[in-house]
Order: sequence, then C-alpha cells, then structure tokens
Amino acid sequence: MKIEAIGIACSLNNPYRYNRPEKDVPKISTPAQDKMYYYTDLVNYNPSFGAIANSKPLRILFQYGLPCMYTGKKMIDPKSISGLFDSRKLHAPAIESLKYLEPYKESLSGMEKRAFNILNEQSLIYPDKSIAEIFQVIAPKYQKKLRKKQAPIFKELLQAAQKLPSDYHYKFIQFMMKTNQKLQDRPIVLPFNSTEFKYKLGKIKEYMVNRGGKGSKSILRLVAEAEKLPKKLTPDNIEQYKEIINNLEKIKKSSPLRDSDTIEELLKTAKQRLNGENISMPFSRKSFIYDLAKLLKGLNKPELEERLINIAQKLPTSKENLSAYILKAAGESSNKIAYRLLWPSTASVEHILPRSCGGPDSMKNFGGACNRENSERGNIDFVTQIKRLPHTPENCQKYIDKLIELANDGIFDRNKIDKKYILDFKRTIQLQSKGRIVLDLSKFKTNKIKVNFPLPKSLSEGTLCL
Repeated sequence: MKIEAIGIACSLNNPYRYNRPEKDVPKISTPAQDKMYYYTDLVNYNPSFGAIANSKPLRILFQYGLPCMYTGKKMIDPKSISGLFDSRKLHAPAIESLKYLEPYKESLSGMEKRAFNILNEQSLIYPDKSIAEIFQVIAPKYQKKLRKKQAPIFKELLQAAQKLPSDYHYKFIQFMMKTNQKLQDRPIVLPFNSTEFKYKLGKIKEYMVNRGGKGSKSILRLVAEAEKLPKKLTPDNIEQYKEIINNLEKIKKSSPLRDSDTIEELLKTAKQRLNGENISMPFSRKSFIYDLAKLLKGLNKPELEERLINIAQKLPTSKENLSAYILKAAGESSNKIAYRLLWPSTASVEHILPRSCGGPDSMKNFGGACNRENSERGNIDFVTQIKRLPHTPENCQKYIDKLIELANDGIFDRNKIDKKYILDFKRTIQLQSKGRIVLDLSKFKTNKIKVNFPLPKSLSEGTLCL
C-alpha cells in the first residue's frame, strides 16, 4: 500500500516495510510547556466563561478603542459584534456580508487578516456566494498546498519510528494508515471518545457564551448532560452512552439551539461512532499529536518519544500557515467563520497577576488584552511574558496613553469610572515587571487624585507566578 497523502510506500502484508530517507533527521528541541501541551489540552480543557467580577468599568472602556497592552493594536469591543452573529446578515453573499466586518479590519492581524483579504478578493469573483461557500470553493487549492508541507514531516516521522519496539511500531503504522485515510477524506471507523466529544462541545460552548445571545443558557445544559458520559467506553456501558447522546438531542430540539448545524453534526457523528459506522473525519493536527502521545504512553524510551513528538509538532498550525487556517474554517457556517476572524482581536479582561497565582478580580489587577494574547499567555509570570513579547513595554505605554486621553476628555467621569485605575495600572505593571516597565503619566491631569493608595497584598508584594 502506498500512503499517498503522506508520500510513503508501505506494504499491507508487512507494514514494517517502507521507503527510508537517505539522511538521518536531526533532533528538534521543544520548550517544556510545548512538550506537555499535547497531553493536557483535551483532558484539562476548562475555559472560564462569563463576565469577570469587578471588571465592568474596564469593559465599558473597551467601546472607546483601547489598544492591546501586548500588541498595541486597537481591539474590537465584544459588545459591538455580539448581535452580528445572531442575525442573518452574514448569510448573505460575501460581497454584502463582508461590509459588516469591514469596520474591524484594522484590528485584524496574522492569518485572520490574510484570510479576510482573500475573502474580499474572492467575493468579487464569486459575487453570489456566501463566506462559507467561498471557503468551500477555495479549500481544495489550499489543501494541496498543505499536504505538500505535511508530507516531508510525516516522512521524517516514519523514519524516526523505525526505532520503536515491534509492538509499538505495528500500532504506529496502523495509526498512520488511519491518518492517511483522514488526509484523503476517506471514510473510516473511529471509536467514540468521550473526552474528545466533551472538548468539542466545550469549544461550541466557548463560542456561544462569548458571543452572547440566544442559546447561551441552553448550551450549559448540554455541557452538564455530557458530563455524565463515563470516561471510558466499554461493552457494558455503551447503552448508557447512547442514552446520554439521545438526551442531548432532546435538549437541543426543545431549546433555541434546535437549528444549530454545528451541534447537529456533532451529535450525528457521535451516534455514528457509537454504532461503528464509517465516517469521514478531517485531519486535525491537535488530535494527531494527542493520539500519537496516547499511542506512545508506556514507552520506556523517553528520548525517542520526545523526538517523535517534536517531529509531529512541526506540522503546520492554523496560526502560522494560511492553508491550515483555510482548511480548519472550511465546512463551518458563515457566522462561525466570521467569529473565527474577529475573536482573536476582540478585547478581553487580562489579569496582570494571573488569577491562578493569587491575582485578585480587581481593577488594580486588570489590563486590556486581545483574546489571542490573553489566551496564549495563560498563567506565565509577567517577566516571562515580556521576554515572550519584547514590545510589551511600549505597548503598555500605548495602552495607558489611551486611558489618559479618555480620562482627560471626560470619558471616565461620564461613565463614573475612577481615574485611579490609571495609577493602579502603572503601579501594578511596574511591580509585576520587577521594575522593567515604568510608564509615563506626564500627560495625565492628576490634580484631584491621591497617588498614594494601597494595592492588594499579592500585588503590592510583587508576587510572581512561578
């Protein structure tokens, strides 16, 4: 058998035989946090939803175009787009619906900006097609490009896997054959996985709760019901699994989510997998790395395990590769694609000292950051964050300059927001950066503000999350 999408020849009778590259592949080093990501991502998915306590003043300020404290780019106010995804505006032809996204274009960056520009170009070529339909039209072109990028990495992975013990090697080859079928969009039998199901439902929950509107309460009921799924599927509990999936269908049909194609497809696929039916599953880099890590569990060769995972980590991501981004979005609704384009640049409340490290839900500990950088920072300490994003000092200055401008223009007074927030932000940033960032307040009119005020103990001590 030739694994066409991967570009490796492999015999069905003897899956241990395949063509080997002429040269050895060098080992790739990966930071510790990256190495652990594939293990924990699906298992420990537990996002935080809803408004953060005491953050209302900051959320009010989002409507005035605050820049991200990490990137300096103007952020999108979440309230300004919340109604957009509940309307039918984005179901119109892209040449019309993109007009509703145009005001946010300057806030976009990375793959989102490139994808938006492609949509604009393609909407002129296909004036009658929606955003979703355009993605479907262009997907095959970008799929070919992505497969060319992936092929040498899979080849490298197969070569490195030759050093696996025979039992692991056999399982690895079977795993790669299934991967090949996914890459070629061929139907396969996949056992149901409750962790994967809950993760995908959680992502839908994140999307719906963050955007607000109809269905945000109903999705919480679905998630609560899905939590009843046992961790491991066995012949003894398969009927229990089916009953829970049926209950999820009933909840969906009796709620505002009845017309959700995304949830409908998730439940349909779950039933097919529980019944052992052939289904088409698109290739997912994240799932591939997660499944590879599971396959290698128990291998008493840590260096080999690390090398295989490091190679798999080289597969293009949707954050860094346009083709991967297009394919990830293809098949989604126009509303979901628009949300995917805008979400990374949308404003969010950032805990300067992470909550998990004792940071309080207090304006003294809040900054404004785009969703992408807030999410990517996680709970790393602020000093490390500065090293990760070296332009943080100048962008924090841009952030506080905008706050000063709003305060001097009377926006704080008009919305009954305490101007001490500006002084709090300066002081907390200085403490958490260990003096690396000292913000300039020379333009701030502080006549009536007392500069000496207490900070929460965790902040005043300059606590770091280590």
